Amino acid sequence: METHPVTMCDGSRAHSQLNQGATVGIRRWACAAFGIAIAASVISGCGGGSDDTEKSANGLEKTELKVGTLPIVDDAPFYLALKNGYFKAEGLKVTPMTLANGEEGITRLQSGGVDVAWSSYPNAIMATDSGKVQLRIVVDGYTATKHLFPVLAMPKSKIKKPADLAGKKVSVNGLKGLGPLLLSSALKTAGVDPKSVHMVATPFPQMPAQLQSGAIDAAWITEPFVTQASQKLGATEIIDTATGPADGLPIAGFVASGAGAKKYPKALAAFQRAMAKAQALATNRAQVEQILPTYIKTITPQVASTITIGSYPTSLNKARLQRVPDLMQEFGLIQNHLDMQTMLLSQSQ
Repeated sequence: METHPVTMCDGSRAHSQLNQGATVGIRRWACAAFGIAIAASVISGCGGGSDDTEKSANGLEKTELKVGTLPIVDDAPFYLALKNGYFKAEGLKVTPMTLANGEEGITRLQSGGVDVAWSSYPNAIMATDSGKVQLRIVVDGYTATKHLFPVLAMPKSKIKKPADLAGKKVSVNGLKGLGPLLLSSALKTAGVDPKSVHMVATPFPQMPAQLQSGAIDAAWITEPFVTQASQKLGATEIIDTATGPADGLPIAGFVASGAGAKKYPKALAAFQRAMAKAQALATNRAQVEQILPTYIKTITPQVASTITIGSYPTSLNKARLQRVPDLMQEFGLIQNHLDMQTMLLSQSQ
């Protein structure tokens, strides 16, 4: 019997006292076995998955997040977090998705178009109260300060004091939500029946022009449009709606769906940690002034240095946030008491 060299699939050669036909069989068997071993190794190394729902090396269930944002002053910490690499440091790749308004954010959360979205608290609370969607507050984003939400009128208007608003058309950015809530609260505090004022839905950017044309008598408005209307039109403040019961009221934040909070708790906790750093950084006004013109094209560095800016909380505080649904219930925006603890995403995950 002759000895024949057998070439293995890895290029090595072995000798066997087999006839030539047996040698060919061994060669085929060895190649097949080697191929199976390589395939098993590759599959084992890949873990059998290909999308970002696989747990990453740092334990996150999801490493890529789509975040619905608005080009407004409120969102400054988010863009600071992007600029400074805070999300990347937590193992996240975050993509901002510009929203038309807060309502769109809630709709896209429901459809899965975004993982996290910016929303005013009244909108998020009304959506949850309706039973149509369950939302969780991930980051408490913005708090009202004095003169952040004034009612303005033209300098030659006959409206000079809150009582003069009775029977007048006052623009708000939506007929349900933050505008009617703050305006109603301020009017009641000033002794004016909120029902005596005719509220008209108008987008913030259109309010200065409508004031000037006389299409509206007064505007419930916020920055940067307050500064623009004051400087260009000479518009004057009739009443500050961020006072009294609304003084220091939480305004808006980042929310996630209840389903998303259950599916990606560690990823959302990483988002929270990154935003906590950014919110703390935003307590330095100079940081906010520098970032605003980079994502709000209508704000120049000069405007950024003069506008009124609210405050940026660094934690989720149930007692502070509870003020919002309680005030909403008082003015009929929701019918039932809502315990805000049920809407808070734990920060201990």
